[in-house]
Amino acid sequence: MPSKAAAAAAEYATNPHVRRGHRLASTVWGVGLIAEALVRVPLVYLLPVDVSVGVTEALWIATFVGLMVWNGWYVRRAQQRRDAGRREPGTAGGTPA
Repeated sequence: MPSKAAAAAAEYATNPHVRRGHRLASTVWGVGLIAEALVRVPLVYLLPVDVSVGVTEALWIATFVGLMVWNGWYVRRAQQRRDAGRREPGTAGGTPA
């Protein structure tokens, strides 16, 4: 969808809140994946191979699902704040956040 991509690029270029959101999401994902890797290394060395394979796979799935849930929550919250900021004071939506 080129029109959506162009609109998203323009929003990123002009809106500091959008850039901050991308930076925060990238940081959370990076820290989460690095933490998962740091936990994985001792598990590989301390557990038998057959157990290690299962545990590290479960760890990866839990990490990925957790990061996806956080990302979905963060995007919904950002959209709600954006929508609240677009409403004018005194309307049905209330005052901006």
